[in-house]
Amino acid sequence: MSGWRDMAACAGAPPNDKTAVRQAQAICGICPVIEQCGRFADEHQRISGYPLQGVWGGRLRTGKRAL
Repeated sequence: MSGWRDMAACAGAPPNDKTAVRQAQAICGICPVIEQCGRFADEHQRISGYPLQGVWGGRLRTGKRAL
């Protein structure tokens, strides 16, 4: 990783489950790069070849885009 992702408050957060999602969203509230993170998620469907999923920019992403 490089750039804004290195500064993300959620780096190393646990995998997706309901509690982890709530914790990740709480972390987003104090994150200095929440806007960049959300913008990245809006503009990319995949990361490192895998569907983008989890909490990005304070919102839960499912890896699916609306048609």
